[in-house]
Amino acid sequence: MKRVLVSIALAFAPLASSCASLPVYNSWVISDFCNDGDDRPWTRTEAPSNADTYRRVAASDQSSMESVPDGAREYWFALPSGAVKLCMTNLTRPEGRLHWCNPRLVVWWSFRETEAGPAIENNQIPICLT
Repeated sequence: MKRVLVSIALAFAPLASSCASLPVYNSWVISDFCNDGDDRPWTRTEAPSNADTYRRVAASDQSSMESVPDGAREYWFALPSGAVKLCMTNLTRPEGRLHWCNPRLVVWWSFRETEAGPAIENNQIPICLT
């Protein structure tokens, strides 16, 4: 019995040492950092069918685009009202968490629909005070 427990412990040791390999951790990081500063009830979703339009609008916000982290991945959120949020972060990658106090961890934009198409409603580029 003791050998079985030791074998199980050794098998799971790599998972314990790298939280990024656990889907629960990734979901927590994405929700926490991508919704920081916006307390509305965002729900994670797939990219909308017109995701390229939202990307173009976000790209027009040059100062925010310059803060997109290296190796960032896209995550999409929606509100029951239909509002959309695009979040870009590298925090789900182990190397993305090496320097928590780094303003280039996550950038997000929330959009509202207008007659001309999506427009940026709000955005956030975290800063870190040390």
